Amino acid sequence: MWPFILTKTFFTSRQVAVSQRDALDILHDVPAFIRLGPLVKSYALEEGGNPCTYKIVDRLKMGLTTTFRATFTTCDDGLDVEVNAGAWTRLRTEYRVRPTQGHELGVLMIEHVTVYGLFCFMPFIYATLTKSHLEGQERLSIFVLTIVLLHLSYYLNVVPAYAFYVVAIASLLAFIFFANKRSDPYGTFHHSLNRLPGEDPDAPPKTEWLNMGYWKNTSVFPEACQALALKLIRAADSQAGGRILDVGHGSGESLILLLSHPDVPRPSKLSGITSLPAHHQRSRDRIASMRLRNSGIIEPKLYLGDAVYRLGREDHPLSPNNADMYDSILALDCAYHFHTRRDFLRQSLSHLAPGGRIALADICFPMSWKTMSLGTRALLTILNVIPKENIVSLDEYEADMRNMGYMDVKIEDISEEVFPGFIRFLKSRGCGWWIFGRVMSEFAGRARFVVASGCAAA
Repeated sequence: MWPFILTKTFFTSRQVAVSQRDALDILHDVPAFIRLGPLVKSYALEEGGNPCTYKIVDRLKMGLTTTFRATFTTCDDGLDVEVNAGAWTRLRTEYRVRPTQGHELGVLMIEHVTVYGLFCFMPFIYATLTKSHLEGQERLSIFVLTIVLLHLSYYLNVVPAYAFYVVAIASLLAFIFFANKRSDPYGTFHHSLNRLPGEDPDAPPKTEWLNMGYWKNTSVFPEACQALALKLIRAADSQAGGRILDVGHGSGESLILLLSHPDVPRPSKLSGITSLPAHHQRSRDRIASMRLRNSGIIEPKLYLGDAVYRLGREDHPLSPNNADMYDSILALDCAYHFHTRRDFLRQSLSHLAPGGRIALADICFPMSWKTMSLGTRALLTILNVIPKENIVSLDEYEADMRNMGYMDVKIEDISEEVFPGFIRFLKSRGCGWWIFGRVMSEFAGRARFVVASGCAAA
């Protein structure tokens, strides 16, 4: 059929530090392999036909999709894939695993692709496939290595030294994956989590939540995030006309909730602080746009800076020289990052009005740092998301608040409504998020998610 039907081929290879058996196990798990495709939107086993044939839907630009059938044939050294995409377009891909010379542990993962298509479509087909297959090769190598490493998690409770390497490398892989994907000016990787099925992937999502969510009675990320924020507001006993300080508000979703949600009492004064300049500016822009549509909304006072007051920042809302007092102080899924949480709690108490209440959606642990296992210490050290001073047990958390002078201290453990749902959601989002979800699983098994609250003396 030449010159009407053209043939193009390309070849990629990548060395991965795993055994040949482990690499082949991944290739032979066809559903998991399909999910690695960067363009895959959905897939299903073909009914009534070849038991190795799947119907796959891929994303195209401008919100379009294409549907095709792919037949997968496993072989001793890899996997063959035959794709019939219609319009005289066919694709054959051979994935092979080869041992590397001179390495005790390591293989070459090889991909050889042959494309048959109409001459007028070939430039688009070739460009799209080259990019997606190179990205798929990257995902595949990360996925294989991470799976093998996480299989070693059994040793977290047996040989603590293994925990260090397992979590270190898995976390590093996740970091590299996400760092390479970040291209937006706000670092808004969470936009993809907020985007609902059917929404334009090139348009901003309707919400910009960035917390782990409260997953009781929902499986939708924005709904879970809003539910956690509402639970926190109730724990702070926020009243109509109150003065609220929202700490760590991200790109402003919690501020918008406080100013607009029908179940939230409207404050007379709202202040917020976040440490990221991009989030600070994004919040200002979103609130300004909101107030243009509704002139009755109050103007929040937004600060850029660390949650904890430091010398030289006298405009900080928790500065001892700042006379502002608050009826409610909120910290939504962020206080475990503060340097330190104890400093933040002490400073907040001095700025709570008599009877005012603080509420934190936060993380603590079943045991203190001194009594937890070496494996758990290694995990927390490598993840490096919680300062050592903030690693306290649930009992220590409550005692700290009481010793500072907080009254009516309450600690509600909501781990079962937070971690499992959040992890399931992450794992459903594809390879990079799956890795993050797997690391989160290790973390969640050793942590507790709580809503902590207490009030100033009346």
